[in-house]
Amino acid sequence: MSIVQVDAHPDIYPELCDSAYSHACVASRLLEFDHIASITQIGIRTMNQVQKQMADKFQDRLHLLPARNLTGELPSLPHIAEGALVYLTIDLDGFDPVFAPGVSHPVPGGLSSRQVLNFIQDARWNLVGMDVVELNPAKDINNQTAILAARLMHEGMGYARRLISS
Repeated sequence: MSIVQVDAHPDIYPELCDSAYSHACVASRLLEFDHIASITQIGIRTMNQVQKQMADKFQDRLHLLPARNLTGELPSLPHIAEGALVYLTIDLDGFDPVFAPGVSHPVPGGLSSRQVLNFIQDARWNLVGMDVVELNPAKDINNQTAILAARLMHEGMGYARRLISS
């Protein structure tokens, strides 16, 4: 199975605050499993030296697509075979705060809602699961981020439904 992650942060610390199971270590733990073929991180805008070392360690299965390189349509991810099993995880801070202000850790320069919606609509793999995380209603403006989160899940369910119907 491959993981496709939309996020501002790579979540690839070996450990954080003496915990290997921190939310900032998820990608590191996933890459320890042999059944994870790859993790593709889209929209990354923060990476320090510790995370870079981990990215180098897993360079054969970790594909980084920094937001600064993604000004148009998102790539089709040719390293993931058509029909491959994919789990899609979307951290709402992967979006530029203009599109998703209601997150706990906003980082300017992120993806647009249209980029990610098109990416889901044009996907060619088998979506086996999906989550949308980091909605913070206390920071949201007019439910803008909540509406985006709902739309992302709606598109994911529609995509999965199309596969079942085929």
